[in-house]
Amino acid sequence: TRQMACPAGSHESLPPAAYTDKGSEVEVDGLRAYITNPGATSGALVLVTDIFGFNANRVRQFSDDIAAGGFTVLIPDLLKDAAWPVGVPTDRDKIGEMIQTRGNWAHLAPELTNTWLPYLRSQGHTNIGFVGLCWGAKIAIQAGALPGIKGAALLHPSRLVPEDAAAATCPLLVLPAGNDADMAPIMAALGTTWAAQSVHHRFDAMIHGWTVRGDLSVPDIARDVATAIDLVKTFFAKVFA
Repeated sequence: TRQMACPAGSHESLPPAAYTDKGSEVEVDGLRAYITNPGATSGALVLVTDIFGFNANRVRQFSDDIAAGGFTVLIPDLLKDAAWPVGVPTDRDKIGEMIQTRGNWAHLAPELTNTWLPYLRSQGHTNIGFVGLCWGAKIAIQAGALPGIKGAALLHPSRLVPEDAAAATCPLLVLPAGNDADMAPIMAALGTTWAAQSVHHRFDAMIHGWTVRGDLSVPDIARDVATAIDLVKTFFAKVFA
């Protein structure tokens, strides 16, 4: 059975909060993205957001925090006007329809491969990886089959199937929440070369969406968000080395 975008009991969107972006928006080929720490020399990460899009919840703060590890982080506005509105309760059926029409690999791959990956390479980046949140983890693992992608980090991933991992040609960092699907079949499907460099850590006390939609005033959430950021930075430092 195909997994839904979010399991039952997941974090909904966060109300807009006061945060000053450390990066800025760029436009390439008429397409928008948020980019932070553009001068980094360690490598570049393309972050594929959850269904709420590239300027919702804490996704920019999360990207800025990862970028502090010495990476450029680019968040393309992949969903555009199809992103689920912040503050509107999630509707699993409508989100499923949106993903099938606007949020699938066939629809989004051209923007990644024709615009954003060439853009990052034009900035001098040879080490490039993907980070995917929730629905975005499905896109990130599929990007892990592209030539030259060094790694993919999948945070509270949804909709993954073992075939995605079998097709990947890079290591994976897989960080599910307690109410996410079992990721053991995903890890087992990885090729031997990639499995040896991959990391699987389940955050049993967290619920789906915590890294960018959890309330940081809750100490356990703040702790596990920080842990996830550290795991992402450590993983890419290794695969880019």
